[in-house]
Amino acid sequence: MKGVYIFLADGFEDMEALGTLDVLRRGGIPVRTVSVTGGLAVESSRGVTIFADELLEDLSDVSDTTGPEDVMVFPGGMPGSKTLASHRGLISLMRDHYEAGGTVAAIC
Repeated sequence: MKGVYIFLADGFEDMEALGTLDVLRRGGIPVRTVSVTGGLAVESSRGVTIFADELLEDLSDVSDTTGPEDVMVFPGGMPGSKTLASHRGLISLMRDHYEAGGTVAAIC
């Protein structure tokens, strides 16, 4: 993993995820959206369906996800934020990333 990764679950807050994505991409920052739902289609809390760039299970080796230059972004929204928080694999990945000096950003 190299760059910024925005993790999405059904029920994510539109502006927190897509506004962040838009600003980062306009600024030329490499950013990817990652679905934790098992499919690329993810529905926002307002009923907008987007297709994530990749699935959580398709991210490369976990050891590649712990660089301090990487950023993991977790947008709010319900029930999306609860789904992210209850995803054991994602939380383990986030803890490893943070302990290695990586940046974690939770919105709202």
